[in-house]
Amino acid sequence: MIKNDFRFYDTYEELEKEIRILKLQNEIDEERIKLNVQSVKEDLNPLSIASDVASSFAKNAIYLKIATRLFAMLPIAAILGKKEKEEEKKKKRKRRWF
Repeated sequence: MIKNDFRFYDTYEELEKEIRILKLQNEIDEERIKLNVQSVKEDLNPLSIASDVASSFAKNAIYLKIATRLFAMLPIAAILGKKEKEEEKKKKRKRRWF
């Protein structure tokens, strides 16, 4: 980022010190950019993407299984299950008469 403020230095030593600091900050920023580029390359690797997708599917399958089991434990699930069974019985009864 470019600063628009001007600074006056009393000695060349102060100026050289500030220049050294800015050069070091610039080198640090360049290294951060290199690391970020490398990280992006690793993340966009096809093997890495496939691995992430597979682990995501596995996690979602586990969550679905847990949610299904928890829902089955709730009394509401039993009530809903009974209503569905009653509706199926009514449909079967109606079919017999036709």
